[in-house]
Amino acid sequence: MNRTANKRKSCGVDFGTSNSCVAMGTDDDVRLLPVEGAHHTLPSALFYPDEAPGPLFGRAAIAEYLDHEPGRLLRGLKSILTSDLINETTRIGRRRAPFTEFIVEIIRRLRSAANAAAESEVDCVVLGRPVNFVGAGSDGNQSAEDRLRAIAQTAGFKHVEMQLEPIAAAFEYEMSIDHEELVLIVDIGGGTTDFSVVRVAPERRARPDRSDDILAHGGVGVGGTDLDRSTSLNSVMPLLGLGAQVKTESGDQVEAPRAIYYDLATWHRVMFAYTPENLRDARATRKFAAETERFDRLIRTLESQSAHALLESVEQSKIRLTTEEQCDLDLAALEPSLTQQLPRAKFEAAIAENVEKVRAELRETLKAASLTQAAITSVFLTGGTSHIPAVKAAIARETPTSRIKSGDMLGSVGRGLGLYAQRIF
Repeated sequence: MNRTANKRKSCGVDFGTSNSCVAMGTDDDVRLLPVEGAHHTLPSALFYPDEAPGPLFGRAAIAEYLDHEPGRLLRGLKSILTSDLINETTRIGRRRAPFTEFIVEIIRRLRSAANAAAESEVDCVVLGRPVNFVGAGSDGNQSAEDRLRAIAQTAGFKHVEMQLEPIAAAFEYEMSIDHEELVLIVDIGGGTTDFSVVRVAPERRARPDRSDDILAHGGVGVGGTDLDRSTSLNSVMPLLGLGAQVKTESGDQVEAPRAIYYDLATWHRVMFAYTPENLRDARATRKFAAETERFDRLIRTLESQSAHALLESVEQSKIRLTTEEQCDLDLAALEPSLTQQLPRAKFEAAIAENVEKVRAELRETLKAASLTQAAITSVFLTGGTSHIPAVKAAIARETPTSRIKSGDMLGSVGRGLGLYAQRIF
């Protein structure tokens, strides 16, 4: 970087599937900036009211939707960066808008927080990216990174660098130690699970090139939104007809079509479920169903566009089960006062396949680093999903001799990106 670049204001932006944040360096520290009132994290959500200009963001967006205000809620947009959907448009009010526009709006909102903190234009950013984006194939990661870079530039950043999210978390962890360690970084967010094995030490912090300290990376497209989907398919969607038997015109019994339920249970696909075709098919299926009340719920969900509210209830139950043995799953979006008891054991059974994918990827990462379990000094957990008991236990089984430490669930990556931005700009 030249001297002019060194004088520019910089920040680190963690644009997440579920939550986002921005961090900026000061003379002696790096701090997360307030991005929604006093909150230092912003749920990665947008709500476009039918009768008002511009979007609402974060908690305000979700609250407006849950208050049954007419409009359009969008969440989980990071998950479509590797999808063909990123090149499509969707209806917002009376116009059609590309999906990239919504990601630009979130990044622009985070940049505004940095501008306010710096009291000037912040034009340099380090953006985090997962080891493997959701759904990325052989060349999908580079395409997703290029798209994210272009989106950041559209949002007003002139100089955009990228850093792997688990490496950013390693930089954050390194600030807390006083001796050399070999650390396994476990970053499990809303959309992805990332692992990195990194050598960290106080005397290494100032090194401009840390590539020799990185022993291995691993990543799999499993995160908190996948756990939400599995839980919804297991506990909620059967109430709407998933798995129900219906009659064909010839009188045979067959299972009701399943595709609509996967859309309704997936954060970044819910918006595509509310179509006249799906509503027509649901009504047609109901005519041949023995349990018509289940399909009545499906029809009401499509008519009222309330599947986001169901997923919100599932997500809140998942969070409660981190510390509780059971909770009541609020299903008022289906019927007033309807709840369903959700024991942790049932939740863990629903997510078992996802947890096994995480554990298998961890084994592969350790194998790639050519390390035994005993070689890992510490395991540093970040990302909200890493603190779910079943996930944490799976990680502990693969690293039985390591000390397991936890960072800020939603802020460690952001601060690490801010640290890196401070060093390179």
